[in-house]
Formats: sequence, C-alpha cells, structure tokens
Amino acid sequence: MKCPKCHTENPEEACSHYQEAIRACTEMRFRPELALTRLQLAELLLEHYQDEKSEALEHLDFAINEFREMKMQPSLERALRHKEILGA
Repeated sequence: MKCPKCHTENPEEACSHYQEAIRACTEMRFRPELALTRLQLAELLLEHYQDEKSEALEHLDFAINEFREMKMQPSLERALRHKEILGA
C-alpha cells in the first residue's frame, strides 16, 4: 500500500515524511493539516508497526481532540473508528 502523502511503498520512508510534515505544520501552526498528518501517521504505525501501538494512540488522541475543536466531522469519525477497532 502506498502512503497517500508521499506515494512511497516504504513504511520507513513514509514515517520520515510524516515526521517532517508534523514539524513543518507545528512551526507554521497549521492545525488542520497537523491533525490530519498525525492521523495518517497513526494509521501507518497501526498497519506496519504493531509494536508502536502506544505511539499510534498518542497521535490518534491528539488528532481526535483537534478534529473535535475544529469541527472536522469526517476526519473525527475516521480517527474514532481506529480507536474503536483498538478497543481504546
């Protein structure tokens, strides 16, 4: 499966791109894209790095809070589905 942002099939490379995007969004204070990127990183971690579940949950929790505050309902529902699947 290709990463939707960087179009790579290499999960390590995708993680690196997500981390860079998170840094850039944080510096620019671009909340919507930061929340979306953290959701996508959580999805990548859950799919390819099952031992990183706690980190994925941190990203999901962050994204869920941001989506609620910004009223980004479709993205909120997507993040909540992941938490539901994890039983968290």
